[in-house]
Amino acid sequence: MSFEILIAIASAFAAIVASSLALIGQNKVAKMNATIAEKRDENLHKQQAKLILSKYREPLINSAYELQSRIFNILRLKFLDKFYLRGNEREKQYAVENTIYVIAQYLGWIEIIRREIQFLDLGELETTKKLSNLENHICELFLDTRLGTVLRIFRGNQRAIGEIMESNSQCLGYAKFVQNQDPDFQYWFEPLREDIELLAKELDKHNTRLIELQHALIDLIDFLDPDYIRYPQQRRGKI
Repeated sequence: MSFEILIAIASAFAAIVASSLALIGQNKVAKMNATIAEKRDENLHKQQAKLILSKYREPLINSAYELQSRIFNILRLKFLDKFYLRGNEREKQYAVENTIYVIAQYLGWIEIIRREIQFLDLGELETTKKLSNLENHICELFLDTRLGTVLRIFRGNQRAIGEIMESNSQCLGYAKFVQNQDPDFQYWFEPLREDIELLAKELDKHNTRLIELQHALIDLIDFLDPDYIRYPQQRRGKI
């Protein structure tokens, strides 16, 4: 084999090696850039998740606390016995409407947060996973047929109540809730009015769901306010 041929073969081999090395280098750079972009997106999503939790932490804690407080008052302080069974007409109306409201208010804030989280595709991030699990547990307690039929709210109805309670990423206040006598609005709450009457008359027969809900709401509050800044520890006792 002539020297010129050997030089040509060596040159071709060197070109192949150089090309291969360049391709490998390009692949490494591409993978590195993809990893950097993925990490950047993940950090962005985490920041967005923190912003959402920061924005809605206060109203969600307040709504969860008001609901668990009403449940506590019903079970331990005979709220419905005092104001529904033995109260005057205004007290009876308040006992019904405000109890329904604190349920609807909680579902309203849950729906608002769910929409924002789904829109940003943050459901699988660690910052929202725990919150989602706690909310789902409360949702399951509302619809669990093993806990009876009183205050049972199916998942679709929970969403519907949340939707009608929402206005421009805010939840209806109590005054507007009471003032809204539109039959299409009131339709969603009629079963709850019947359930409250049953609770007032036969609380011992229908208290299991309430106990489980109160425990789950306290767990949610503990997660959102672990340092007891908004509500002190002594006001978070489980029944």
